[in-house]
Parts: sequence; structure tokens; C-alpha cells
Amino acid sequence: MDSNGRDNSHRIKGGTETIPGTPVFQRTFYPEIMFEKKCRNPKCDEKFDVSLLNKPIWFPNSDTPIHFRFRLTSDGDFLTQLIIDVGLSMPCKLTISNTEIVPIMNLSPIYFIGIKSNVRVIYNKPKPSKSFDFDIEAWCPQVLGAKSNPTLRLLIQSFFPANSNRFQFQATAKNKGEFVIKSIRLPVVTKHLCRGSEVRKVLKFDVELFVGGLSYDNELMLSAILLLDDSVYKRVDSILIESNGSDVILEDNLSQTPPNRVIQKFKIQKADHVQNVRLSISYMIIFKSSKDFHITLEIEPVLEHDSPYELKSIMAHDPKYHAVFSFKHCKHEQLILIFSALGCSILVILGCVLIYYRFGPRYVISYPEVTYIVDNSSPLIAY
Repeated sequence: MDSNGRDNSHRIKGGTETIPGTPVFQRTFYPEIMFEKKCRNPKCDEKFDVSLLNKPIWFPNSDTPIHFRFRLTSDGDFLTQLIIDVGLSMPCKLTISNTEIVPIMNLSPIYFIGIKSNVRVIYNKPKPSKSFDFDIEAWCPQVLGAKSNPTLRLLIQSFFPANSNRFQFQATAKNKGEFVIKSIRLPVVTKHLCRGSEVRKVLKFDVELFVGGLSYDNELMLSAILLLDDSVYKRVDSILIESNGSDVILEDNLSQTPPNRVIQKFKIQKADHVQNVRLSISYMIIFKSSKDFHITLEIEPVLEHDSPYELKSIMAHDPKYHAVFSFKHCKHEQLILIFSALGCSILVILGCVLIYYRFGPRYVISYPEVTYIVDNSSPLIAY
């Protein structure tokens, strides 16, 4: 520094000017250190672990980025700001959420030898917390032909150089499904039930789906949603989903929350040449009602917020199937009605007869006067 306050550190003896030195990495020390626990020991440890929260997938035939979601959890006495080095085994553009990206220049840690893309970031922890989440996205070019699972490496160190952890994770490489699902319209299912009795009935839907496109994703989660009438007492005991020519894998348990909505998740495992998928979906239902009602079955994909698909892009229209339940008088009910009608008829007739003899009109019949003349000499003559 000269008398005018200028920095002359780049000058050497003899007046020869050199190129200013370029720092490999410039650490910014934040004055605050966030203590997670009150450490009273002479030596306190800063320990942390990183866990993967999702299943990252790389689609070589798509521009969809590889999404890694991590959670860093502090297991030590305190946690300071962190330096995160990220490396990927493929030439991709890496971005990390909630961090400050700093230049890494041309030098990489030894741990990243052979890595084709890397980035260094600083996580400036804004407030004390036991853990925090961060996302890494890798934007990779499309690759045709042979493919391998990309590997992500993490080197995380704090501002204490002795504390550093290494982690390695792998994404699954598979072609993104390019398909569309269409449903074939089927007639309404009609069921006749006895009125006023609790019925245990098997409701069967024959579903036919047409899957078109280059490749179908066998990991796509579908859901069979049964919509019930609110005014009917009902309970679904079990469900059976079968397919002729494809495998059906049920996921989770049958859910009936709320009571008028029954959901069963499943996957269809089919070969690439199979386009028509026929499903037989059977429900064991117990219900009681005295009026007609209808039930609707919907088939739709289960798409999470990080799903590579959109509903409108893979479903041509909403697959909906309907069943109508109508009540009629059964044989024993008809016999009861007939005997009830006969009994009522007999009672009406007997009542009418009783009323007639009890309160009917009375007639007085007058008889003519008869005079008898008695004569000893002649027979008896009556006038």
C-alpha cells in the first residue's frame, strides 16, 4: 500500500508489473454462529448428516432435469454456515436452491477427480434450525443409445476445515414414457335389489384402456376411485383388480376417507407390444337403501408435484364408468303383498256384512184378517 492508499502488491522489484493473483476460493466469515445446543463441554462437535428425500430419475430422451431433494440434519452441538461442493458424473448445468453460488475456477477437490460438472455454493444459514432442506437440479443434454445411472457427489464442510463429510447418491436412468391413455366407453351397469334390506353384493366393472405411444411407464401410479351416494348406507369390504395379459400390482391399502370416496392405488405392468389393457375391478359392497341410486368409478393417474407427467398430456379423456341400482319387490315381498291384499279384502267384506245386518232397514209386513165360520153341517170354510 503506497502513501496514496493504493494497493501495489501486484508490483515487484525493478518496476515489473505482474498479473494480480486470483483466489481459488474466497471464504466469507459470518460473525454469527448459530448454536443449536448449549454446549458447556471444553470441546464441542459440529456433526451433520445428509439424506435423500426422493428418487431422482434421469430421462435421457427428455429435457426434464434430474431433481435431487436432500435434508441436512445436525447431530452435533452446533451448526455453522456450510460450503457445499457438488459434482456430477455427466456434463450438466447444476443449480442449488437457497444457496449462494461462488466461482470454483479450474480447480476441484480431489474427491471430484473424473467428475464432468461441478459447482461450489455457500449456504448462509439465516436462522437456527435443527435441519434444512435443499434441492439440486441437473440440466443434462439428451443422450441416445447407451446410458448409465448418473452419480452425484457431495462434499460438505463448515468454516472449521477439519469438519467435512462426503456423500454419494445415484439417479436412475430410464426413458421417459411417451404415451396416452384412452378409455373405451362401456354401457351402464344395472343392478336390481330387494327393497329395504341390507344387501351384500359384488359390483364388477369391466374396464378397457387403450395405451398408445412409443413407451409406457410401468411405474406410473393409477387410482381406482369409487364415488358413492351420500344418502345410502354403504361399506366397501374388499376390492379385486385383475387383468388379462398384464400384471396388476396393488399399492397401499383400500382407503375410504371420506366415506363416500373409496380409493385403491395400483400399477399396470405390461409389455411394450400390448396396447389394449382389460381390467376387471370388483368391489364387495354392503349397503342398505329404499330408493334408487348410482355409483361412479373413475380411473386416473396419481401425479405428485414433482411428476414428469401432466394429466392432460397422458389422459385423452376422463375414464368414467357408471352403475345404477334400482329396487324392486322380490318374490317373498310379492307373496306378502298378495296375502295382505286378500286379508284386507276379506276384512272389508266381513265388515260390510256386519254393518248391513247391524244397521240395515227393517220392513213391517201386514197380514189379512181371517174369519172362521163354524157350521156343524158343512165343512170348515175360511174367507
